[in-house]
Amino acid sequence: MSYDSNSTPEENLRRMSIKLSTIDAEARKVIYGDRESTYGHPSKNLQLIADFWTSYLGLKETLTCDDVCNMMILMKTARLKSTPDHRDSLVDTIGYTLLKERCREKQESLTDVLPKAVSDLIELTKKENHD
Repeated sequence: MSYDSNSTPEENLRRMSIKLSTIDAEARKVIYGDRESTYGHPSKNLQLIADFWTSYLGLKETLTCDDVCNMMILMKTARLKSTPDHRDSLVDTIGYTLLKERCREKQESLTDVLPKAVSDLIELTKKENHD
């Protein structure tokens, strides 16, 4: 069945026999599965892409992981305009949205850990100086 521009996105997904839960599950399998075991945490690879794009475009401000995910979502959205029932583009769009959250979680965990690590290092240095 095909896409109907007069229908809601949910109606179109139902019509195409695509369930959001299965697309979400597929996207999670991709980002937590093979890609993670190959490339490590997504923030590392996405930041490398951001750095390459920043350099290529000659930007003064460095792009972020979030920027890369947003641009990839835009690319997938452009593809969906041409082929709205292309499952892979739907999966990838959700995948990049999930990656944005994973990068934020990684950043937040570093923010939580760094102050403790710095204070531990200061305490260790104080102890070594007193010995």
